[in-house]
Amino acid sequence: MLSLFPELLAFDLVGILLLRVTVGFIFLSVGWRLFAARAIEQEDKQRRPGTLMGIYALATGALLTVGLYTQGAALAGIVLSLALAHFARTRSSLLSEPLTYHLTALICLALLFLGPGAFGIDLPL
Repeated sequence: MLSLFPELLAFDLVGILLLRVTVGFIFLSVGWRLFAARAIEQEDKQRRPGTLMGIYALATGALLTVGLYTQGAALAGIVLSLALAHFARTRSSLLSEPLTYHLTALICLALLFLGPGAFGIDLPL
């Protein structure tokens, strides 16, 4: 195979680790923003989709960051990313651009097939 730096191809698990941890931190950040914004808005006592999506994003981000049940968390991350992209179009003040969540969905799709990478708890023995 023709490659500019063929020695770096040996570090494929580290590349997957970087993708997994980055998406995990993105979900943790989004979940914290949604959960904190809901804590500020205490005049409404009903649960809103932002609160549930915040809890869902925190759980998915924690699982991806640690590397536990990576394929299940990646599948949940795909659904969450597409829901966040739709949510970002309607409430753009809280969330980033929808393109960000489309990219996280694509990275989660890659993680679904690639696995946890290095330092994942659910590595096959």
